[in-house]
Amino acid sequence: MVIEWEEIFLSAEPVSSVEPSSPQTPQISKLSTKDEEFSTLKSNLQQSLEPIWDFKFYLEEFLETDLLGKIHLSSGIDLPLMDTMSTSILSNRIEDIIKYYERNFKKDDEVLFWIIYIFLKNKKITETLNFIQIYHSNVSLPLELEIFLILGGVYSTKLPNIILSGNEENLINIIYKYKFLEISKSEKNTLYDAVLSGNYPNFLGIVFQIFNETYKGIRNIYPIFEVILSQFEKYSIEEKKEFLESYKETGNYFTIFKIYKKIYNKKEIVEWISKIKYYNGKNIKIRKKMDNASNFNIINEVNTPGNDELIYLLTPFEIIEILKNPAMETNYKNKVFSMYEKNSFSYFTNLNIAILYFYLKDYSKFLLYLERSGSLKNMSEILFLKSICFLEVGYHFEAKKILTVLNSKFPNNKEVEEKLKRIS
Repeated sequence: MVIEWEEIFLSAEPVSSVEPSSPQTPQISKLSTKDEEFSTLKSNLQQSLEPIWDFKFYLEEFLETDLLGKIHLSSGIDLPLMDTMSTSILSNRIEDIIKYYERNFKKDDEVLFWIIYIFLKNKKITETLNFIQIYHSNVSLPLELEIFLILGGVYSTKLPNIILSGNEENLINIIYKYKFLEISKSEKNTLYDAVLSGNYPNFLGIVFQIFNETYKGIRNIYPIFEVILSQFEKYSIEEKKEFLESYKETGNYFTIFKIYKKIYNKKEIVEWISKIKYYNGKNIKIRKKMDNASNFNIINEVNTPGNDELIYLLTPFEIIEILKNPAMETNYKNKVFSMYEKNSFSYFTNLNIAILYFYLKDYSKFLLYLERSGSLKNMSEILFLKSICFLEVGYHFEAKKILTVLNSKFPNNKEVEEKLKRIS
């Protein structure tokens, strides 16, 4: 559950430099032997808390991130259920502590964290902020708590002069560096593991933002995609759109289509399908229309500035023809690799890369990218190039099978006949 926190700005004292903090229980301030009242109040509160809590308090449990990368304060995990009498006693003992602080002050960061923890668990936002205000009006807050309040939006700005260097392990510090500074690869991996292990699912949004363009390696975006898809309905429309823009790169069109239906109207879905057909070289109608236009030569037009997307309408043999032209080759290669960076999962972009490697006689890469080109790898012109590839690497049996099929479909094709004679 995400909580909308009212804006209450507390004045933070300047911090010159600090050592990276660690997720440990706050230090207990020494109690004055003369302050028997506070000692009794604290002891009573501790007795009420012992049956339901182990006194381990990790502030990061109360932060939540969305798929847009924004950070919110949340209510964290639930406390164990208590009977009515125990709940009443705990409430009274917390009230006694607060009344004490309204007329006196005792610096005890442990009591501070106890009360904040219980208030947050019970979703008592106003009470939490009021108590922090009372405490902070007398003494500086612990640094980790200040960082937490900044991340949650209670403080208006980041801490001045704070130094967090090296690879942090404390998640609060890592999230602070993510928002205001810069995090290292090791820190990114720490967040990734914290989410995928199930220990901190509340940081899924930030991990999605960090890894949404990482498709290779041990830590990649695919497991994050699966987690998001498993709980997709809970996200806002803005978050769903953010996710979709990243998920499109998988080329998993069936799932993408299902997501589109949950976000967009029928007209927008039709437009998307038309665009996908174009980018995957399957918009035959547009190509026929261009071919019927007078004075239109697609090979000449494709190298004209501003006509980059005409690449998606080329046939494999036309691509080979362009690569054989020294005046066009370099420009075309640059365009293809630029398009691949933007849309590496387009079938037609992969087909272009495959043909490029065929032209360079790098047949292993030709076959690799060919497998990424979907059903386009079954085009007759591509099958002919594949047969040549097999002949060049010595796979004559495989080459003959392809050429025999092509010869039955195109019986008067001299090039196919010549290749078959060569094998025989």
